[in-house]
Amino acid sequence: MTVLINCSIDKESHDVNQKMTELKTKLEKAREFVDKMPGIQSSKTEQLKQIDILRNQLTIKTALLEKYKNSDQFDLNH
Repeated sequence: MTVLINCSIDKESHDVNQKMTELKTKLEKAREFVDKMPGIQSSKTEQLKQIDILRNQLTIKTALLEKYKNSDQFDLNH
């Protein structure tokens, strides 16, 4: 009976070790993926500042498009 229990424990231990190795591999791949993401090295403050700049640019460009769209210089129907 003891041999059977030891065999079972050894098998479970091997399975746990294998699963841990697979999990470590997945975590390492996830870390590499995150490290390659653009802007990940920037602080939260820098990222928020960049978002603000981009939103302002979007507002300006949208207003310019509306201005040109409504001007008489361009006739979008022809």
